[in-house]
Amino acid sequence: AETFRQERLKRKKLVETKEAEIKQSIVNAALDEITSVRSKYASSVSLALEQTMPKSAITNRLEEATKNKRKLDGLVKSVNAEKTLILAELAQESARITARLKMIPVAYEHLFRDALQLVAGTDDLEPIIAERVNAEQQREAELKAKAEEEAKVKAESQAVTSEMETQS
Repeated sequence: AETFRQERLKRKKLVETKEAEIKQSIVNAALDEITSVRSKYASSVSLALEQTMPKSAITNRLEEATKNKRKLDGLVKSVNAEKTLILAELAQESARITARLKMIPVAYEHLFRDALQLVAGTDDLEPIIAERVNAEQQREAELKAKAEEEAKVKAESQAVTSEMETQS
């Protein structure tokens, strides 16, 4: 009787490990497909997507889809449905991020070193962009005025020195 019990327990463990392996392989296949789709986006969009939809959250969602699934068919359908939903969300989020990236003027990209955080966030970008661009334009105007003032002073001093030389 003891040997039968031991044999039954051994088979039960074998079945459980095989089920876990199959679940994991289905989840990994879906995750690989999602990752390959994500990697096809532009690098800046892909980096921003990593912030808004981290790989760990996607993995958790896929593993959550496998819970309480007794049959292989139901498991595959559930994981595929979740994968399709995640891919749709990725496409929607990448479109949002791309649109937000296009809001940043090319001439002033150097003002937006934190562009990934800004684009990945949900804050309204227009006031932030306007504020930084206006500040840069003011700074450029001040530099231009200062340079003109210095050129004017230099020209006046040269005129004074040339006048003194002609008087001597």
